Amino acid sequence: KGDILRILVNGAQFSVSHEVTAEEVAAGKLQVDLSPAIWSTLEAGKVTTTYALSTRFDTAAGALGGESRALTLTVDNQVSTPSIAWKIDSGIAADNITNDASTALVGTAEAGATVRIDVSQAGALVHSHSLTASGTSFEVSTTVLGLSREGQYDVTLQQTDLAGNTSPLSANKTLTVDQTAPALTLALADAWLSAAEVSTLVLSYTLDDAAAQLSFSLKDAASQTQFPHFL
Repeated sequence: KGDILRILVNGAQFSVSHEVTAEEVAAGKLQVDLSPAIWSTLEAGKVTTTYALSTRFDTAAGALGGESRALTLTVDNQVSTPSIAWKIDSGIAADNITNDASTALVGTAEAGATVRIDVSQAGALVHSHSLTASGTSFEVSTTVLGLSREGQYDVTLQQTDLAGNTSPLSANKTLTVDQTAPALTLALADAWLSAAEVSTLVLSYTLDDAAAQLSFSLKDAASQTQFPHFL
């Protein structure tokens, strides 16, 4: 009773002190409210800061006690927005279109954060799933998110980190499962060519998939030699 509890942050004593009461001695515990000034000035979005917090009991007569072992506290005042993508993005890389409906999705998040993934179609929410990031990444199956069938899916994410900071909702990302081959129709303006027309062949085609890539080859009927072309 009468001893003074001193608070030290990173070895420096702050003006936070508390005189121990008889009731606190009997209970074997006490509570001290810490001023925000201890943590210096914290602003939204600042890098996480670590503090070593220790205590010391001084007598009412002014004798200094021994300093306790430091307790490491982390003040986290920032959070990033998570990301997501197909684990197997077939065809054109990073176009968010895959033909593998059994593939998983992979993403990045803060270490140990809880990530909520919302999936919508035609503006209506169809699935919502939460998971905990393993390290700074996560993986989730298409079955869990309901993305195993052909179609377009709008996906948004939000995470809450270990300190309780919640990120803004991510920008909408459209992921597509496309398992239907494009339909191609070819037509020649003239199937009978004169010697003068051989050098200029007019080939017309229609393709029902604007994202598809077209390649074709011409074969010499006599030599069976193929001449590939790409568009």
